[in-house]
Amino acid sequence: MKKILFKIFVLLFILTSCASELRIAFADVPQAVVNSFNQKYPGAKITGWEIEKEKNKPMVFEVSFLHNGKKSSAEFKPDGTFVEEE
Repeated sequence: MKKILFKIFVLLFILTSCASELRIAFADVPQAVVNSFNQKYPGAKITGWEIEKEKNKPMVFEVSFLHNGKKSSAEFKPDGTFVEEE
């Protein structure tokens, strides 16, 4: 848990200076985000995770996935709160 929090802190520090997206490994995604995703999109196949930080906006975890034959992405706050589907 401490390693994950440290990784998130480092990523936040890097991302706070500008708007950017950073690909991350599944192991670096908070469990609350994974649980929320699995509950909202049961049976979806995850194709990738990113951390997205835009200036003056909170950091979000963006997941790309296939659900019901359709490519989609969704954003979640670090506490697992759903933000939006794109």
